[in-house]
Amino acid sequence: MKKVLSILFGTVFAASMGIALVGCNEEPPATEPAQSYSITLEEGQFSDYYDLSSNYSKTTAGTEIVITVEQLVFATVAHIYANGEICQEGERENTYTFTMPSENVVVTAEFEILPDIETAADEMMWTTAPTKITAVAEDAIIWYEEQYVVDFGSDLVLNNYVDGGMSAVRIFSTNQDVIPDSAISKAEGLTDTAYASAAEFTIDLRKVSPGTATIVFVERANTYYQPAWRFLSKTITVLPVEE
Repeated sequence: MKKVLSILFGTVFAASMGIALVGCNEEPPATEPAQSYSITLEEGQFSDYYDLSSNYSKTTAGTEIVITVEQLVFATVAHIYANGEICQEGERENTYTFTMPSENVVVTAEFEILPDIETAADEMMWTTAPTKITAVAEDAIIWYEEQYVVDFGSDLVLNNYVDGGMSAVRIFSTNQDVIPDSAISKAEGLTDTAYASAAEFTIDLRKVSPGTATIVFVERANTYYQPAWRFLSKTITVLPVEE
């Protein structure tokens, strides 16, 4: 009888060990990875003149996102938005933060234009820059351009032309509804020499509308290292067409 019980016990014990071993060899159920969402940095109106960066391009919900903005010379950051929601200012200068939601995010920047820049490095300055101009009728045939002149100071600029204007100069408006870029001519050197000491451009008064806009003049001839570019700006009030 003891022998039979021993055999039965051994059989049961072996069976239970086999079950235990099978259980030990089983892999735990797989867990699905957390959902990741993308962060898109949307280029704005002045994207050629500032950098917008993020500490993540894709991450999970709940992660703290830090957006860094390189400040503009002619404008300051008003707000940084994540899917239209205002981001909080970060602990470090020029940083903004938000918590990643359970969706993809588009980050945008809003700027406020700073007071006019009258002079730049090496004594570059405005020499002719009317602050008030009057719109004229679209069919005007005389006196429909307003002239602006910039003196480059002691750092002359290569008088090289591309598409009808100085390749080293870019001019643009901060308010396209008042002074569209299409109303601003390309810059031309005032002298027919290899290097220009000054440049002029005009605003077509037939293409402007009443309101206020800031014109930004950028000289980037002598270096492609952005912080060394020279900037001037001028706020212009456009008066309505005279009856």
